[in-house]
Amino acid sequence: MHFPARSDAYRLGDRGHAVLGIKAVLNEKFNADLDTGSALYDQATVDAVKMAQKELGIGADGAFGRLTYKGSVTYEAGEARSGAAQAPAEQAPAENTQDTGEPEAVSGC
Repeated sequence: MHFPARSDAYRLGDRGHAVLGIKAVLNEKFNADLDTGSALYDQATVDAVKMAQKELGIGADGAFGRLTYKGSVTYEAGEARSGAAQAPAEQAPAENTQDTGEPEAVSGC
């Protein structure tokens, strides 16, 4: 898909091959049951995008932009994404969990 600028997103009324791709991703990843015979970003597509955005834990505006694309293509059913941003920091995995015996580098020096 082509996103010319950061603020660009596919919205209600848009048409084209990208919309067919959006519908295919929503059908495959979120069981949206959208009509892939039509290249129109219709109200059913908006509703399916909102449902996917809620599942992904991102703002649900019905527009398919960069965040929705990134979340959708990496999404696997059964993942608990909603509310992931509110998880406490101590639950996040450490970046380097391997003990190499070397002293850790201190940033900001």
